[in-house]
Amino acid sequence: MDRSLRAGRVATFAFFGLNGFVMGMWVVHIPSVEHRAGIGAAALGWLLLALGAGAFAGMQVAGPLADRYGARTVVPLSAALCSGTAVLPGLATGAGVLAVALLALGVSNGLLDASMNVHAVEVEHRYRRPVMSAFHATYSIGGVLASLVGARTLSWGWSPATTLACVGVLGLATAGLAAPALLPRPGTAGSAEKGSAGSAGATGSASAVGTGTGTGRATSDAADGDSAADRGAVSQGATNAGALGHDAASAGANSGAARPGSASPGTANPAAVTLDAANSLAARAGSGGPATAARIKYRTPQRIWALAALALMVMLSEGVANDWSALHLRTVLHASPATAALAYGTFAAAMTTGRLLTDRVAGKLGAAAVLRYGAATAALGMTCAALSPNAGLAIAGWGVFGLGLSGCVPQLFSAAGHTDRANAGANVSRVAGLGYLGMLAGPAVIGALTRIMPLNAAFFLPIAFCATAAAASPLLTPHPTPTPERTPAPTA
Repeated sequence: MDRSLRAGRVATFAFFGLNGFVMGMWVVHIPSVEHRAGIGAAALGWLLLALGAGAFAGMQVAGPLADRYGARTVVPLSAALCSGTAVLPGLATGAGVLAVALLALGVSNGLLDASMNVHAVEVEHRYRRPVMSAFHATYSIGGVLASLVGARTLSWGWSPATTLACVGVLGLATAGLAAPALLPRPGTAGSAEKGSAGSAGATGSASAVGTGTGTGRATSDAADGDSAADRGAVSQGATNAGALGHDAASAGANSGAARPGSASPGTANPAAVTLDAANSLAARAGSGGPATAARIKYRTPQRIWALAALALMVMLSEGVANDWSALHLRTVLHASPATAALAYGTFAAAMTTGRLLTDRVAGKLGAAAVLRYGAATAALGMTCAALSPNAGLAIAGWGVFGLGLSGCVPQLFSAAGHTDRANAGANVSRVAGLGYLGMLAGPAVIGALTRIMPLNAAFFLPIAFCATAAAASPLLTPHPTPTPERTPAPTA
């Protein structure tokens, strides 16, 4: 395996861990920041909306930026910005200043979150097997490390500004050290896929992540199963793209070279030529043909919005565990504070462990199976917790819930990124952004339901969402890329 690819994977781990650590350090210092700013819990709740709004906006910007300039450029800059803005809440002395600080931190966090997931999709594509879940596990590990470090610095009497400033310096150093190892954009200097858009590589632009591992996850550059209208293609686009594909295939056969995952060297395979290859050929020819128009007029496919809706459901369920698991044991089962804290701890530990193992499961069974059985397991775990008559069984239920949810979100992000590599950033940002809104809305929705029903009865909503995600798992099953029709050559 190429050493640069391994280095790129390690760098991706570093950025996921850094993001989890920076945001974890902010969470640890929320009470101290609240006291310094002189605000109450109610005001803090409203101010946290600025953090969420900023993160959502940052995600929507990061995707297109990554598509245009490459994740290798956007990720380290976003990490530096996130690290630098982490100190701002610790310096706030009033509600207005804190609102601005949280908005800035939210935007930078959203930029980093979306762009590093885009880069993770590229790493997974080149590895040709599932690796996404391990990155998300590293994020969780970064959060756990932040809680330990934050607890220690608070015990030493460090102010939030001092601690968060140290975090910022550490983050800047990490971003600077890891940035050179990030993978360049395909087709650029230093890329393992340089020239893939050229005549040689055009023969095999459709590939599969996890080839030989049983995933069958298609990573075609064209959207899986989406119509030409969803791609924004103009009339006659498919015909012209097919003609360009035929030219590309002929050029590939003449060159005697093929990209990994394509037909054997020197073999023309018109069916494997995708819109991305047509785009590159049209661009080199200086034409403004339909393939180029499709890229410029790109419209988010319906499949991406469906994945985003599933991400909202799954991440809303995750948000319920974050904010209501301990309170459930405390108020419904009347457990002690120490025992109640074990509910979230068990959930978080199970989720982290599950993400460390999910890639192997996805490699054997496929992404759709991970979502199907994972979401169903999560629904079963939440049902157990909601109906449990004692704390021990409820804690076990929260653990099963975390284990089931652990692999769902990474598979959704991965599927979004692989649907259309040319627009992976925009697609991932849609799914991540809507999912993030679900995580923010979850606690509030459950809180509203508790006004008309008991807390454990309100858990029917995440149970229903998990069941829906399990039923919709076929959405992650890859669809064959349609082969452009070609007009038969006239016979003499």
